[in-house]
Amino acid sequence: MNDPDRALQALVTIIDRDPSRSIGLTLTVNGAVLTGVLVSVEEYANNVVQDIRHTYKFLDYDQEDYNTLFAQLGANAQKQREQREAANWVAGGNGNLKLDLPEFLHLRDGFTLTGDRLPTGEGAWWRIRLADVTAWTPVSMGMRKR
Repeated sequence: MNDPDRALQALVTIIDRDPSRSIGLTLTVNGAVLTGVLVSVEEYANNVVQDIRHTYKFLDYDQEDYNTLFAQLGANAQKQREQREAANWVAGGNGNLKLDLPEFLHLRDGFTLTGDRLPTGEGAWWRIRLADVTAWTPVSMGMRKR
């Protein structure tokens, strides 16, 4: 496994720290070209269970397991963000905090790019290991504005 690109990790950290932010990205991941909108882990976690619920019919206990898994993912991200904010406030806002760098990025409206056609419509939620990204650019291809 490769070491993650530090600039991309920094960008993901910025988005994760402020869930109101997002940015279009196009990535190369294991040879595939993906495009979408980089969002916080909180936004990803809060929305992916809803998409699963609308797409598949789970038994009640299966749905509960998925809800628990993604609710915990979102809660952990929110807790880490709040701890960073509190530590920064205590440190006087000098920015000399050691941050846990993210291992994953999260895309909204994610598409795999193939052939000569740009994606249209609503894409999928993607969770991608940063160490698997071999190239990236802060531009999403063919995305509609939200």
